[in-house]
Amino acid sequence: KIALSFASFFLVMIGFPLALLTHRGERTIGSALALGVFALYYILMALGDALAIQGIVAAPIATWLPNGLMGCLSIVLFRKIVSV
Repeated sequence: KIALSFASFFLVMIGFPLALLTHRGERTIGSALALGVFALYYILMALGDALAIQGIVAAPIATWLPNGLMGCLSIVLFRKIVSV
């Protein structure tokens, strides 16, 4: 339950650099990126649940998997913003 609470934080951490990378007139691209990030998070969450149910990965690790990957993605995006 705690991992799901942090999902909004990590989604904002990804959304901020994406908003800076897209220009003001590119609303369609921004909307598509937002939908893509949400879909990616949802797929990672479903993957983590499946891995935990099958016993391949421990449940706490599988639960935090989407947050960890989104956190890494946000770091990469922030580094890209800084280098631009």
